[in-house]
Amino acid sequence: MVHGYNLILVPRDPAFRPTPDQVTSVVKYLVERLDIAEREFSVDGEDELSLKDAIDHLRSAALSPTGGTECLVGFDDMVCGEIFGYDRESPDPDAHFWADELKLQVNAAPFPYGDWEYEDAYCAKCGARIEQIHDLLEDLRLSGQALACPCGARTPPAELRMTSGVRLSQFAIAFLGNRGWLHEVEDDRAAFQDDGFLPMLEELLGTDIEVIAVST
Repeated sequence: MVHGYNLILVPRDPAFRPTPDQVTSVVKYLVERLDIAEREFSVDGEDELSLKDAIDHLRSAALSPTGGTECLVGFDDMVCGEIFGYDRESPDPDAHFWADELKLQVNAAPFPYGDWEYEDAYCAKCGARIEQIHDLLEDLRLSGQALACPCGARTPPAELRMTSGVRLSQFAIAFLGNRGWLHEVEDDRAAFQDDGFLPMLEELLGTDIEVIAVST
């Protein structure tokens, strides 16, 4: 079975937050490895930012005590398919993941990442299930605001009661694709056919990385 996915890379340690220098190293590595062109970055709605401006913005966010930010890059055609082993000439090209966007996210506090098609979140005070949690969290990611419950409680996302598949992280690298990748997999890291890609990111960040496949 083939299913659409995004692949989210998060540090295994939920308390890990990259330093500005680590942010710089990771961004420069991604630019080189994925052949990202100059002025391809979009941050908070500002398009065509230079690499320097994008790095400066993310470095500042890594030091900020509040809120968060997202830096987005759109790929032309098949720019990053190689690291996933994608081959458009293959009899079944959708057997491999490929992405058309890359998103870097920096959060001021640990933020929940999970496959919200299957995961649930509950109010920390009354235990009520939070409906449409994915959309709510996406709206709160940048503001850093607490999540309101009808019982009156306002709970920071990191303090929600959440099912076990959820990972908390202050930094994420997201490959957005909705293209291919097998649904029944034991290790989501296997989506990356470039054996050196994830180890290099782990070396630059100085911490282990988990890969989360998120349904689209």
